[in-house]
Parts: sequence; C-alpha cells; structure tokens
Amino acid sequence: MLPALRPFAETEGPMRACVFGFVLLCTACGSSTSPSPITETFASTLAVQGTASRSFTVTKAGTVSITLATLASGAEVGLGLGNPRSDGSGCVLVTSLNTVAGATAQITNSAQPGPYCVEIYDVGNLTGPTVFSVTIAHP
Repeated sequence: MLPALRPFAETEGPMRACVFGFVLLCTACGSSTSPSPITETFASTLAVQGTASRSFTVTKAGTVSITLATLASGAEVGLGLGNPRSDGSGCVLVTSLNTVAGATAQITNSAQPGPYCVEIYDVGNLTGPTVFSVTIAHP
C-alpha cells in the first residue's frame, strides 16, 4: 500500500527544501534573459562619389542589423557590412546593397565576436554632399 501524499504546506524539513529548490531550478531553466542589443548611430555627410565608414566591435555572437535611417537627398546609395581594413582606410565589404533610407534594417547578418564596419557610398546618384544617419544594432 502506498503512503498518502501530504500537501506541500505540510511537508517538513529536508523534503520541503528539496521541493522548493527543484521549483526554483525549473523556473530558472524556463526563462531566458537576453540583453538588449547595443545601438550605435553613425551620422555624417556623404560626398558626391564619396565613401564613409564606421568601425564597431561585436563582443558576443548574435545578429547585426544595419539601418540607413535618414538620407537628406532621398537618393539611392550603397550600404555595406564588412571588416575594417588593417590600414584603417574603410571596409572590406562582406555584404552590400543599393538602398534608400527606411525605418527597417536593410542589412541583417549573423556575426561572431570581433571587429566589423559599416560603409555607405555614392553609387552615382548624389548631386551634392548629403547628410545621413545609419543605425547599427549588435550584441
């Protein structure tokens, strides 16, 4: 014959501590806390036939999102993600595209820890220097 089960409120001593510890452990396993991404803003002026780049460091694996948030002229420009050149003269692009400014990320890519850079460049559509803003979100 099986012994009768007692309600938790009547459980005493080590058994109660064990049950309480198990509940805490299960609760911790079910929740995940992921820190908010780091958000950086790169704002400058892009010259006709020019290029502008900004380096940043990813400290842990995750997703990098690049958004050309504003471009004063409204023209289509090139936007890319890559690795900084060893001489500091811009980026070696891994991915790039032609785009106009918008509210959603134009480039989203997985990244491992290390140095990265974003580059914006005129693809022949600018008629004068143009102010821009790029948002970089990374882990």
